[in-house]
Amino acid sequence: MSIGARTSSLFAAGAIAISCLLAVIASAAQATFPGHPGLIVFSKVTLDPQSGEGTGGLFAIQPGQGTLRQLTNNPRDYSPSFDPTGRKIVFRRVATPPASTVGGIYMLDMKSGETRSLTSVGSDTDPAFGRGGEIVFSRFFRSSGSYDLVLRRSSGKLLRLTTDSANDGDAVFMPDGERIVFSSVERHLVALTGARRGALEERIYSIRTDGTGLRLISRLPGAEDLDVSPDGREISFSASLASSPAPNGFAVLTRLIGKRNSRVVAKDGSAPVYSPAGAEIAYTNHRGVWVHPLRDPARRVVATEYEPMTPGGELVVDPAWQPLP
Repeated sequence: MSIGARTSSLFAAGAIAISCLLAVIASAAQATFPGHPGLIVFSKVTLDPQSGEGTGGLFAIQPGQGTLRQLTNNPRDYSPSFDPTGRKIVFRRVATPPASTVGGIYMLDMKSGETRSLTSVGSDTDPAFGRGGEIVFSRFFRSSGSYDLVLRRSSGKLLRLTTDSANDGDAVFMPDGERIVFSSVERHLVALTGARRGALEERIYSIRTDGTGLRLISRLPGAEDLDVSPDGREISFSASLASSPAPNGFAVLTRLIGKRNSRVVAKDGSAPVYSPAGAEIAYTNHRGVWVHPLRDPARRVVATEYEPMTPGGELVVDPAWQPLP
């Protein structure tokens, strides 16, 4: 979601309202590849009621079982994204002051639990895996004064894909791995209007992995948290909705690529991600992580519940769904 939002500190001293935290901990894009549904991985932070300091990291849960498995122990780990095999996760780690932890993009091996750094630039955010081991993410460039897309090949070589003045983010690969879908918003619009990103019209583009073939897909009001369905026919996203009962006002929507009408899946959620089978969407709201069958919305079930973010409470964001063979 909003580029660079997580550069702000999570753990200001004292109590932090959930609405403020949701503005700071903006959820990010993730890619869902075809396969059988496995674990749902997400970021969970718990605030100490006395110190206001946070604990947590990335956690995993098998929908319907309710047992949490902790994968990392850094409360500033966000934006997990699985590779097509379901064996590796790429995620963003925000540096902890006074720089005891290097910020950037990290990779986690699900079997060994080993975590290693892939980049060491603190602004790197919104990583997502590609089919061939490539990783796309957003990085701030002083030359353009904006966030642009960068592709990291499996060899480690970096390729800058966009160079415009807009903030480009929420990048996810199409299931075939040949193109990348991302959102773009002009910085000057925010400066001139004073509006938050959700009040602006996002432009959704696709681009080839070599940086050519830029193509406008859609214009969506405040679209964030992009994901592409496993069959490549549909996108899901979060957007501000006047009728949303959620504290942050966000709802989960889907839209067929190339069409103009959107479908509201849930009025009280954000950060949607398709299941590898494409039949369900997982998302978060102020009550937990939910699994929502697309054909029968009334049958949504909670994968894990948590307390709203107050001192001693929890916040869960950024779900990603593991594809299994």
